[in-house]
Amino acid sequence: MADNKTPENSGTDLRIFWRAFRDRLLYIITAGILCAIIAGLVGNFRYVPKYASSVSLLIHVDEVASSQLSQYDINNSSRLINTVEAVLRYSDEFTSDLNKTAGTSGMYSDSDIGSLMKFEQILTGTPTLRVTFVSTNRNAAYNLAKSFEMKAVDEIKKYVSVSEVVIFNKATLASSPYNGNPCVKYATLGFLAGAAAAYIVFLVAAMLDTKVHEEKDLSEISDYPILGVVPAFHREKAKQEKRHNSDTDLFGKNNG
Repeated sequence: MADNKTPENSGTDLRIFWRAFRDRLLYIITAGILCAIIAGLVGNFRYVPKYASSVSLLIHVDEVASSQLSQYDINNSSRLINTVEAVLRYSDEFTSDLNKTAGTSGMYSDSDIGSLMKFEQILTGTPTLRVTFVSTNRNAAYNLAKSFEMKAVDEIKKYVSVSEVVIFNKATLASSPYNGNPCVKYATLGFLAGAAAAYIVFLVAAMLDTKVHEEKDLSEISDYPILGVVPAFHREKAKQEKRHNSDTDLFGKNNG
């Protein structure tokens, strides 16, 4: 008899998960919405918009290597890009000149300019480079990128043996933040976290609950037949029904 109850008990355990979700669905959704609102407000409070302005370069390499760069490095585009990045990012004279020309000396120190630059190779295996200036100030990012257009070509030629540097994508003033607003992401994560936390709480409560709520709860734990069920008695409801019956009798007598 005990063996026959084993699969039923396993099924009962699985049903607990469904009941905890079904019976408390409204509470779970409410908890998720509240957490989504809180997370969205936190995300909006922490959000700092950043603006980007980019300049794209095409570098034509000399066939003969210079003393600063070996022939192998010249023929290897990725290494060439890395060399150009090092020249432009870490040259104190160049970053200071950019800062002064862009008029951002009051906002950033000369050493900060290098950290504002983001370098990426546009197409792998080709000497194409995109340099992006990122700042919380829209005009600062644009002014630094425009200054870069004027200064970068001469700076590259000064240290790297190249035949020509062509700027094929000039800087533009950003119309919107490049990092977007994370409020939706925060709100979504908040909703999922709040709903999951509420469900876990209700599930634990359901698993620890040893009360008999329905007739089938008895049949799952006992093989004895159920002869009858006593309905739940609510005192207030009984009083209301008694008052209603009394009024009905009185009304009927008056009609008589």
